[in-house]
Amino acid sequence: MKIIRRMLAVIGVLFVSWVIVSLLLDGSHGVKNSTFIKIPADVVFQRVAGFQHWKAWNVWDQKTANAITSHAEAAAALGPHPNLPVAY
Repeated sequence: MKIIRRMLAVIGVLFVSWVIVSLLLDGSHGVKNSTFIKIPADVVFQRVAGFQHWKAWNVWDQKTANAITSHAEAAAALGPHPNLPVAY
């Protein structure tokens, strides 16, 4: 019975500590990841948006080599989105 009481006490202390720490944090931290690519946006968009090129760079396709994919040829005919930032 003492073991169960101690375990519940430890769990209670951990929970109360977690609540106190979460109340004291300001919540302004986050995770951000970005990559700068020195290639024109049109070239990058054609590689990423064109389904026929996905097998060359998609990690999931490399891990599941026996997966069968099919797509239409005109899938990326619209071009890049006009509001995307372009950096050269």
